[in-house]
Amino acid sequence: IFYQLLDAPADYKRELWAPLAEKSAADFKYVGTSTTTRIEGRTDSENWSRTAAALATLGIVDDQLSSLMVAVTIVIQLGNLTFAPDPSNDENSIIGSKDELAALSDLMGFENPDMLQKSLITRTVVAGKDVYKVPLNPTDAKDNCDAF
Repeated sequence: IFYQLLDAPADYKRELWAPLAEKSAADFKYVGTSTTTRIEGRTDSENWSRTAAALATLGIVDDQLSSLMVAVTIVIQLGNLTFAPDPSNDENSIIGSKDELAALSDLMGFENPDMLQKSLITRTVVAGKDVYKVPLNPTDAKDNCDAF
């Protein structure tokens, strides 16, 4: 579905998220480039049309289809985030790819990228009635992001 979405018509991608219209598979680490140009004799663009039609038979159209494709776009954009040690404490982490974080924040509707960053570099621990935010090191933060 990732390659199909990235080969969907530019106008459709622009409606989902304006920057997506100018992006290709090479712009996303989770996807990357491929030498495969056809699957079962069809291009990704042709398969996109077939997938959209199949989803329509299930009643997934208009806003529902858009929401689903935005979720798919969020997944592939998450893969572009990089994590680095926090300069003030190298056992904690920060998101090193600020432009990618800003893009993901925009896509997800966050007004402040810092809120999204905090959710990706900490985990919440509940012990009885107490709730703690535990900082993650860069490796654990990346693993957490990839699991998301």
